[in-house]
Amino acid sequence: MNSKYKKDFSSGVMFFSLGLFAFLISPVVISAKGMGNAGSARIFPQFIGVGLMVLSFLLILETFISYKKSKKEGGSEEEKVKREKGKENVVIIFAAMVLVYILLFDKLGYIITTIGVTTGALFLFRVKKAYYYLIVYGVDILVYFAFTKLLFVQLP
Repeated sequence: MNSKYKKDFSSGVMFFSLGLFAFLISPVVISAKGMGNAGSARIFPQFIGVGLMVLSFLLILETFISYKKSKKEGGSEEEKVKREKGKENVVIIFAAMVLVYILLFDKLGYIITTIGVTTGALFLFRVKKAYYYLIVYGVDILVYFAFTKLLFVQLP
């Protein structure tokens, strides 16, 4: 098993353990004394713990499946390294886009920054179908109106 699969497997196990810890420790840490409904305060951390466990299990499962598939296919190690390098570049660029989004959110407002970053993300992931862009723009505008008109939360 090469280092990529070891990293993915160990990450999956680590985050599964963290999710299990969050699920089991939240009833102990969040006491029921003085609360009208103590269950409601415990639900969110337990939900996060269950979500973390499910996603970690899927990561472990996907790691095993891709490991088995790569053993069957073989392929040169150079091609695999090039593909992984390309994926790493995409992650770095996307992280930079999120950072720019955070920095420009207050200055330009929700609509402009969100549409700009989602357009950039779609370009980054090489999405070519126009209706995907329309769906993303529609969801951005829908979220804006949901916050401003339904929840009465003013977005910049």
